[in-house]
Amino acid sequence: MFEDLTVDYLAERTDHASFDRGQKIDSNRVEITEKTDNVVRSTVTAPHEYHVVLRLEGADLQAQCDCAIEHEWCRHAVATALKLIAERGEVFTPNVQAAAAAEAVFDDEIDTYVDSLRHDQLVQLVRNLRVAQPNVDLALEVGAAEHRGGPEAVGKRLTQRVERLRRKNPGWSARLTAEVAQEWFALLDICSACIDRGWGAEMVRPLECATEGIGQMLLRTDDAYGSLADAYRTATILHLAAYRQAAPTPGEVVEWISNLVFDESGFGEPNLEDYADWLDIQAIDELERRLDKQDSYGRFDDALEHLREGIARLRGDDLALEQMLTGDELLDFFEERARDDDARDLLEEAAKERVSKKRLGLGGTGISMEALTSRLDRYFGPGSLLKFRTAYAKSHPGRGFRELLAEDGATPDMAREVIDAAPSWVRGNLQLLYAEHFDDFDLGYKVATEHPRPEELDPELIFDMGTAIGVNVDRARGTELMFRLPEHFAAAGDLPSYKRMEAELRDIRKFVADDQAALERFEELVADLCERYAGRAAIREILERI
Repeated sequence: MFEDLTVDYLAERTDHASFDRGQKIDSNRVEITEKTDNVVRSTVTAPHEYHVVLRLEGADLQAQCDCAIEHEWCRHAVATALKLIAERGEVFTPNVQAAAAAEAVFDDEIDTYVDSLRHDQLVQLVRNLRVAQPNVDLALEVGAAEHRGGPEAVGKRLTQRVERLRRKNPGWSARLTAEVAQEWFALLDICSACIDRGWGAEMVRPLECATEGIGQMLLRTDDAYGSLADAYRTATILHLAAYRQAAPTPGEVVEWISNLVFDESGFGEPNLEDYADWLDIQAIDELERRLDKQDSYGRFDDALEHLREGIARLRGDDLALEQMLTGDELLDFFEERARDDDARDLLEEAAKERVSKKRLGLGGTGISMEALTSRLDRYFGPGSLLKFRTAYAKSHPGRGFRELLAEDGATPDMAREVIDAAPSWVRGNLQLLYAEHFDDFDLGYKVATEHPRPEELDPELIFDMGTAIGVNVDRARGTELMFRLPEHFAAAGDLPSYKRMEAELRDIRKFVADDQAALERFEELVADLCERYAGRAAIREILERI
């Protein structure tokens, strides 16, 4: 399975900071200690020894590392995966550009150049970098602080940097918010490197300031790209990592969680189970007391409920948990407790709600369609999912018929049963879907050409039916149906529709190019369209280009 491992895969699985820092770890500092078809183990020295395990779980490649950053694809896991890719001799996919990219990553000529510089040349280079790349100052400031006062001075300097950045106001601009998020990531990268060096105690304060600052910024800006939310999650993960190196008192944890949830300085819902190692009974009682005082304000209801749920989990109060949880979470709770009968009753109720014509949303149980359909056969026996798909498609044919056809074991009789039960204004489109799925080309052509109310038919479905007929039966007959889509856009009469019309006509033109009968039919249809819309200059111009 490691043969399919690519740099693209890694970039999608991890955050940009871990990916970038993993690339910078010299492959010579990564030692592969075990390699089988399902497991790879390595030791990464950066600067201390970290032990990484890459393991195949089903179709998913999972990573584990014993570093302080409890993030699945940390920089050490990334470095291990890159080592595997480099040893295989290809990166991304087997092409020349990817090989060149790999060479740039693993055989860095810049390192060789820097090593060869004299002291005065190196000083001048750093000064030039400060002018050209202002962000270089951050790393230099940290180095200067360490030189002056060690880890404590670094912590204070980073806190000052965080305080300066949290005063920035990107306004309601997604672009500016994303730019500020990159500045946050630069700071968090430095904090992560300091934790790697064992300076967790000195990083607690700057990371707390960063978490609060990012949270406040999220409340007042547009994070459409999600980058600021990623920075917030990274800050909370690093804060926990700092705690693991410098264990807080239960009182300090209570104050931190209270600050996030109650004082409007945080954004999100801290998971109490992450802090369980540092919370005793008295601390949990204090959190619950503060929570009870906050209920009357009606602020941050979701965060308050999440905190109450966390307290119940730490106490092991299953009765309270069952009353709090709903939907998929309640179903997971029943399964975790091996309460199969309760899970089965909940699923049965959810299935009835979904099939009911009165409930088009989640329904009273709140069980998602994915959670329901993934369990039906397991709880009610083989064939239960198919039975549900059929019943749901009868109640909601516009939403459920495609899912029924896509299900393994769906038969023409099941599909026809749904079509017969559907409203007349939907039936024609369902018949087109049926005809394409079961290769009933005669039915598809008949529906598309003889339907008593053609305006009810979806031109996209007719186009797909025409493509199937053209490929499998007769190219000219298929072209007639495919032409319905550009005709539809021509009738719409607006510029976006004209653009779609031209694109579809070009696709059809390519489709008929190697079939003389189909090409002649296409030209007849174009001539007819040109005649019908002789008064529209835009359509005439498009048809002339085609």
